[in-house]
Amino acid sequence: MSHQDLAEEAEAMRRRCGCLRASDMLKEALAGFPTPPPPPPSPSVDELVVSDTKYPCISVYCAQEGKPHRIWGPDPIEPFKEPKDIDDIEEPPYTFWSLLVELFRMLQVSVVVTALLAYYVLYFYVQLLYVTFRSVVYFHNVDGPMKVTIGVITATSLLVAFNLFLKIERLLCFH
Repeated sequence: MSHQDLAEEAEAMRRRCGCLRASDMLKEALAGFPTPPPPPPSPSVDELVVSDTKYPCISVYCAQEGKPHRIWGPDPIEPFKEPKDIDDIEEPPYTFWSLLVELFRMLQVSVVVTALLAYYVLYFYVQLLYVTFRSVVYFHNVDGPMKVTIGVITATSLLVAFNLFLKIERLLCFH
């Protein structure tokens, strides 16, 4: 039997038992989807030019045909005028209720931030305990030379961490 015959026999056996290749299953799944719509026609340069009075409507993007559609730029009805002086800028008047709403929002944000901070502090603390206990159990179950190796690495790591802590303290305290 040739290699081609073996491949065809394996394919026939797969199909008999209901096993399909992933590529065949993907082809069947894609065949179930409708065909994609054709791409929209690209607008000509004349359609994209913005006039001062009316914005053109590109029919592909408009909900209603002939409705003025703003593509970009300021609103033609209310053109933007730059304030001449800082005193010309009007600040919205604050009422008691708007201040109360702002205070309530600030309270909400502070409560959420505090809750997240507490959650993550507790989460990292529990993770530290878990890793420490797993390390202790692992250290307890290993043989003598491995215990020596783990002890030397742990002592070296603690010494490096302590020196790093001292350097950070010096940087923060500006000594």
